Amino acid sequence: MRFEELMMSTTFIAVLAAVALAAIIMVVCLRLVVVGRPDEWVLKIRNGKLVDAGVGIVSVRMPWERIVRFTAAMQRVAFTSSALSSESLPISVEGFVLWSVSPDHDGPFRAFSKLGIVDTRELPDRADRYRKHLLQRPQHKAFQLLVAALVERQVARIPLRSLLSSPDEFVARFREQLIEDVKQMGVVIDDVQLLQIRPTDPDFLRQLSAEIEERTREEAAKRRLGADEEIEQRQVELASKLEQEKIEAERANEVKRARTALKIQEEKAALLEAQFDARRRELDHEHSLRLMEGAQNHAVKLAQEANALVLQGEVTRREDQVHTANLERIRCQAQTEHDTIALLAEVEEAKSDSLRAHELSCLSVERMAEAFGNLPMEQAQWLTVGNQSPVETLASLFTSWRALDANALSSKKTKSPQ
Repeated sequence: MRFEELMMSTTFIAVLAAVALAAIIMVVCLRLVVVGRPDEWVLKIRNGKLVDAGVGIVSVRMPWERIVRFTAAMQRVAFTSSALSSESLPISVEGFVLWSVSPDHDGPFRAFSKLGIVDTRELPDRADRYRKHLLQRPQHKAFQLLVAALVERQVARIPLRSLLSSPDEFVARFREQLIEDVKQMGVVIDDVQLLQIRPTDPDFLRQLSAEIEERTREEAAKRRLGADEEIEQRQVELASKLEQEKIEAERANEVKRARTALKIQEEKAALLEAQFDARRRELDHEHSLRLMEGAQNHAVKLAQEANALVLQGEVTRREDQVHTANLERIRCQAQTEHDTIALLAEVEEAKSDSLRAHELSCLSVERMAEAFGNLPMEQAQWLTVGNQSPVETLASLFTSWRALDANALSSKKTKSPQ
């Protein structure tokens, strides 16, 4: 039992030690982590050199590093300087300068080290109204004296009347010189404004007032004279303008009449052009009709010629067919005659000599009869010349004809194979 109580107490002590260690570590970490406000510079310095700088940054500070904080708000330095102009006239110059810490790489560190800027961490909690001021009273006074001295140097180079008439030139020169002087301090001049430039000598001030009053009266007189001249000039300009408007009105009327006449001519031209277009379309239509009619006639003619050619071809084809048929018929007839003659020749060759002599004699008698029948004779008489009787004469004639037929038959046999 005691052992368990001892173990529990030991565990409880270990837990308490761990919690305490964690709390200590957390507190140390919170003290090491630096979180800047959005309106203040945070500088981390190590061995007198700038490590990191920025507005509202978050940084971790090591024990051997230093953290510096100061406001990033724009600062205002008012100045009142009594100086002498280039004519050695005493004048009083009042104004103010707006400046801030330079955002360059080492600008915040140079401003902190050279101007003696107040570290807000060192201010007491009740001095919140000083947190927006970078400089303490002595440093602020020194900055004012620096600005006043620069104003005196610049005023000594410029005449008083130039300062009073054109102070912007003085402000530009003064700003350029001030920027050049504070460049090494890590400071940026944002703006320079003059509130008043006034001579301090009362006599000179009265003289200047009298001069200004006299100049004002002269300017008023000049303005009145200029107003009268301007009125007269405006009257002349108005008369000239009226005359010019009258001339322009007449010119506008002439232009209007000319435009009206031109419009009428354009309408006539448009009407003539429309008529010409209508006539041209009509002629184009007639020409197209003629072309269509010619094309139709040409097509009909071509069709007729094509039909005639087709008919001529058909006639030619039929004539060729008839000619071919005639040639075929003639060939067939010739072949038939040839076959018939060949057959007759074979038949004749197969006949005996006595039968062939008998047929020949019969054929001779028939031929003689036909010949005597074809003679133009009305009366025939037999005349015997010589001692032969008519029968002997006919027999000799028959023998002669038979010899002639034999010769003809032999010549026919020799020609038939060809």
